[in-house]
Amino acid sequence: SQCAGGIVGWVNGSSKIEKCTNDGVKVITESDSGNTEAGGIVGYINGSSGQTTTITWCTNYADVRNDSYSAGVTSAGGIVGRHNDLNHTNISLCKNFGSVYCGTYVYNPNDRTKNLKSASKPRAGGIIGSHNKGTITKSFNYGDVTSGIAYNIVNRYGYYSTDTYGSDIYKEYGA
Repeated sequence: SQCAGGIVGWVNGSSKIEKCTNDGVKVITESDSGNTEAGGIVGYINGSSGQTTTITWCTNYADVRNDSYSAGVTSAGGIVGRHNDLNHTNISLCKNFGSVYCGTYVYNPNDRTKNLKSASKPRAGGIIGSHNKGTITKSFNYGDVTSGIAYNIVNRYGYYSTDTYGSDIYKEYGA
């Protein structure tokens, strides 16, 4: 995996990330091979069965961009880009204000055109780009989300997803 995060690129094992703020360091990753992840706070969370990563009271103000067009998974999230299938990731009381973009188009500033760029599994979410196990509660996205598969709060992928979502998850317009 190639990953980029506004605070940390890669987290391994059970971890707690609390009260972190990315005040505007733009997070960009680009690759043409393997899995790539970009997150406003954490790029990628890796772990084993039974391990839990908790992210609380974190805020991202930066834009997050994943321009990868590889055959692997490409993810971008306002707080977390992606976590693996075994680790539980619990996110609470987090906010994203930056825009999130994942690899479907590339903008050419010279002629102001958008050109299609192929990505096998582009996933973008205002809070997390790809989420399989864990909870997301009282977390808010205020930024735009653009991708082939885009959701305001979370982009879920996987036939065995065990996500739970509280009623306090929203996309609110106008910050």
